[in-house]
Amino acid sequence: MDIVRTAALGASLALATAAHAGTVDSCEALDAEMKGVHVELGETNVRFEGDGLVLLADGNELIRIDAARNLTVSGRPVAVPKEARADLDAYVVGFRKLTDDAERIGRAGGQIASQAISGLVSVMFTTATMDDYERQMEAKGAAIEAKADSLCRTVAALRRTEQSLQQRIPAFPNFLSPANPAL
Repeated sequence: MDIVRTAALGASLALATAAHAGTVDSCEALDAEMKGVHVELGETNVRFEGDGLVLLADGNELIRIDAARNLTVSGRPVAVPKEARADLDAYVVGFRKLTDDAERIGRAGGQIASQAISGLVSVMFTTATMDDYERQMEAKGAAIEAKADSLCRTVAALRRTEQSLQQRIPAFPNFLSPANPAL
């Protein structure tokens, strides 16, 4: 493999991994039900306020769960049965985990991108071999990919929690559903 193509492949892999870390698409290899689910992380859709969570759709507040686990849906307070409070807590904690993990994976992907470039320079100007460079980039890419798979598992768990909340609180909307056009 020539040096330019290998460098482009390494940098592309790292940048794609970094970009993927900010979103979770499909996850169908882990759960067929996840097909079509897309979660865009960031202040446009997911926001934390202290120990609470605000989920937005089309820029409008869809779900608000405050620190006391009171629930507001589209600006209206919704009664929360006692048995649903643990699920509300799991939902908030799950979204916090998802966003924290995605941020860490994104940073790691960015580091791989810079390492891909410095590795290419090393191959060009030292005794390092292209084979060594390719093995390093492949190993780092596989490590990031495994971490990104954990995001899929987190989204699948969040979706199950959301479905449980919908059974207990009929007014609880589909935020993680493929049917949600805002996502």
